[in-house]
Amino acid sequence: EMLSTEGINAPTYLERALGSAKTFNDVADKWEQMRLPKLGQSSQYMSPKLVAKHLRPYFGAMAIDGIKTGTINEWISTVMKDFEPKTVHNMYKLFRAIVNWHYRQDDQQPRKWSPDLPPLRDEEQRWFTPEEVALIVANAEGRNKMLFHLAASTGMRAGELFGLKVEDIDFQRQLIHVVRSTWMGKEVPTKTRKGYREIF
Repeated sequence: EMLSTEGINAPTYLERALGSAKTFNDVADKWEQMRLPKLGQSSQYMSPKLVAKHLRPYFGAMAIDGIKTGTINEWISTVMKDFEPKTVHNMYKLFRAIVNWHYRQDDQQPRKWSPDLPPLRDEEQRWFTPEEVALIVANAEGRNKMLFHLAASTGMRAGELFGLKVEDIDFQRQLIHVVRSTWMGKEVPTKTRKGYREIF
């Protein structure tokens, strides 16, 4: 009973004792090979860079089963001085997604940590007033006039605006079908499923 309580009477303990436990690098390699290609284009581009620069150097050689909340807190303390709180949150979410993807492959429950993440600033985003929008549109040239007008009046994301085609506009019903976005010059799906919408 004592052995079971300490986790010694488990296959994962034997793997660690024999030096064959999976490390974060092992898991990240598999995730990049199998899961990453199924994500959006921007994630495929950015995630490997974030993993290589901010996750592998710290967690890379660690046995995945040995990573505890305290381990993550130590990592947070090393990156806090260089990044905004929102960036730290996003990097932690990426780390958690990679590790829990690994556990799902073995039909295991996802890991639950309780790290001391930095508080997010509750700041309302600055927006343009109607007068400012009118000034921006008035000073724009060519098709930028329509681009800025649509951005202000519809709330479409930049990628959605750049991916807009003539056939997406229903002039009779006076609506816009948002059916795609663009990223680095390529047509991609909208950021979320709710991104597919009609704007009147």
